[in-house]
Amino acid sequence: RIKALGLPILVEMVLLDGDDPLKASRERLGSLKLRLLRDVDIWVGISGAFLPRVVAAGIPGARFRLVYPGVDLETYRPATPEERRGTRARLDLPVDSRIVVSVGAVIRRKGIDRLVNAWARLRPVRGRDLLVMVGPATLPDGLTVPDLAFVQTIRDASHAHGLEGTVRLIGKAENVHDYFRAADLFVL
Repeated sequence: RIKALGLPILVEMVLLDGDDPLKASRERLGSLKLRLLRDVDIWVGISGAFLPRVVAAGIPGARFRLVYPGVDLETYRPATPEERRGTRARLDLPVDSRIVVSVGAVIRRKGIDRLVNAWARLRPVRGRDLLVMVGPATLPDGLTVPDLAFVQTIRDASHAHGLEGTVRLIGKAENVHDYFRAADLFVL
């Protein structure tokens, strides 16, 4: 109906393997969905990782546009030491620890296992060092059942190798910016 009105159709992609045309083609009524998605005029993604999915679904790559999200420089500016301590107290994080924050879903594609392995190699000290992982880690947070096995391996690893008490999985959070402000270091 939109095409009949002569209006352009734009699709924003924000979750790789969640809202891309290749994933939609494998769902119930996937061939119908894919036929409709092939009529989309412009696909907009926040990562170049979406382009291969668009092309694999039979959509010309020329219809894909990469648009980086903007950053609010006031919200995401470095915190003063006083602000950092206050934010940590509000988040129930140790005020005087060295805190490393990572933000992203606890899924294999994000490399969380490599992060935990690197953390173990640093030999963190309980009470002094804390790795805080902010992002979906449960079904209610938005993970799929297959992802949960990976989350469990991360939980197991964070309790082994001398890491007890130095790793904290926060889960999905609406106040991600607060965790950035609480961090001494951000790891992506």
